[in-house]
This record gives sequence, structure tokens and C-alpha cells, in this order.
Amino acid sequence: MISDIVQPIVTPIVTDIVSPVSRFYMTYDGSTSFGTLTTPITFAGDFEIDVDIELHALTGSYAIVSDNLATANSYIRIDALNGSIDFFVDGFFFSNDGAFTADSKFNNVNIKRTGSSMVAKWNGATVHTATVGTENFVIAAAARRGDGIPNYLPGVIANLRINNAGTPTTFPMHQATSSTELSNEGNNTITFTAVTKRTFMTKQVNGDWLAAQIAVNSAFNSDTVWTKGTGWSIGSGVASSDGTQVADSDLTQSILDSGARYQTKQNIKSVSAGNLTAIAGTAEGTDRSTIGIFTENITANGALAGVRADLNFVGDADDVEFREILEAP
Repeated sequence: MISDIVQPIVTPIVTDIVSPVSRFYMTYDGSTSFGTLTTPITFAGDFEIDVDIELHALTGSYAIVSDNLATANSYIRIDALNGSIDFFVDGFFFSNDGAFTADSKFNNVNIKRTGSSMVAKWNGATVHTATVGTENFVIAAAARRGDGIPNYLPGVIANLRINNAGTPTTFPMHQATSSTELSNEGNNTITFTAVTKRTFMTKQVNGDWLAAQIAVNSAFNSDTVWTKGTGWSIGSGVASSDGTQVADSDLTQSILDSGARYQTKQNIKSVSAGNLTAIAGTAEGTDRSTIGIFTENITANGALAGVRADLNFVGDADDVEFREILEAP
């Protein structure tokens, strides 16, 4: 049965989502945080578990699910240090070190048993196959530290999906009614201990999970919000630099958190001279001197978000956007 989930397991979130989706993320401290299912789920045959997970730490092995608070007759863990998804089933241990490299971005983990074959996938690629037998796979409680049991998982997860013998059970985080409990469609409840609930508007792009676009009037539909340096003007749906600046000249608004990482975007519609670059605080991106849509990641060292025209830049820009990269909070 599953009655506790060290870090509740999550629905696989399709990697090519193209529009923002509202989700709750559960943040685990890696020390005392876990979730408990009030109604145990017994794995008596084939089953599937999915988790989208971000790891704060990559130096150890962390249980996803386990069968007991004090001892672990069965568990599934991520060995982030050695790149393995390990199974411990009724006293037998199965490992496959070096199968992948863990990172601090969101990654999808899928564990599926069909008959006596247990298969683990990391971002869709098979990383471990083992013959585990057809006995019941009992997962009942959160694992604790010590006694050879993997540590609590430190990180962030989204939704939970379990498919047990063809019967799916989904725990959608966006339906959470409190910071301590989350019910699925059948009123089975996960009770969280020492867990922080946070909500973001997110989408996945090239492996990075991004918050909502936060620049106001990013498409320059009106001559508002943006603070314009020398040579800048806004009109006809673009921001224009006419080259009258005598030094670098910025187009900005104050919206960033210093120290956070952001994906920046700017659409250079025309350019006849000079360079344009994204800025986050005083941190600069790459100089751009051609027409095109450019994105890059910058760590902000101040609140200002925008673009910087150098001494010679003459051209038009549109769609200046900023999205926080949701890795380790």
C-alpha cells in the first residue's frame, strides 16, 4: 500500500507545454517534510508512478516512496549522486549507477511494473530495468533517515499520479484547499508535514520551468510604464531608439528580485547601427546587432528589467519579456 509518500509523486507534465498552466509546487526541506496518504493504495500487480521533481541537493540518495516509517521493506529512490533510480523490493536491492546525470531543473521520473519487469525512466529515457518478481509491491509510509533508508527528498514537486492495475489516481496540486492537505477526485487525501505550498504560472521551455511573463506592457501597446532613457520613444507597437543618445541608454521598469534568474526575450524588429542587449539590474546579456528574436538567461543584480541601447544603436524592439526560472527556490 501507499500510505505515505516521502515527497508525493507527481503527474508527468508534458515537456512541450506551450501555454502557461497554473500549478501549486510543494517545497520539501530534505529533513522533516513528507506526505501521507490517508487511504493506502495496494500495488498487487502492474502499476505506474510518475513524478516531475526538482532536486535542491545532488549529493545523496532520496526516497520517493517507502513502505514504513521505521524500516523499509520496499522503496524507490533517486540516487542523484550516482545517477541511478534504485528499487528495494522485499529485501532485494536493484541499482544501476551512472545511467543519467541529475541536475537542479525539473525532471520527469517514471516507474512502471509490467509483470515481473520494473522499468525506470528519466525524462523519457530508460535508465534501469530489473526483474523483481510478481509479488505485491507494498509501499505504505514515508522513509526516515537512518537504518540504511534513503534520506528525505529535498526539492520541489508538482502533481501526483498513480496508476494501479489500470486504475488511475490523480492528485492535482492546483486543487489544494490548504497548505496541509490535498484531496484527489475520490477524496483520498495527502496530509503534508513541514511542507511549504507556493503557486506559480509556469511553462517548460528547453528544460527550464518558467514563471509567468512579468514585464508590464511588454508589447508596447501604449506609451506607458516604461522609463525611457535618452533617444528612446514608444509608438506604433514598438520601442524605438533614434541614436541621439551620447552613451548607453536604457528602457526599463522596476520588477525583478535581485539574485533571481530570469529568461529574457526581446524581438529586434529593425536595426541600422549599434547593439541592443537585455539587462537585469545592471547585469547585461549578449549584444545583439541583427534583426531577430533573442532569449537568454540572466541573474538579476537589481530590480530593473529592460534593454540597453549602446552609444550607436538605432532600431526598433518589441516583446521585451522577463520570466523567472524556477529551479532551486
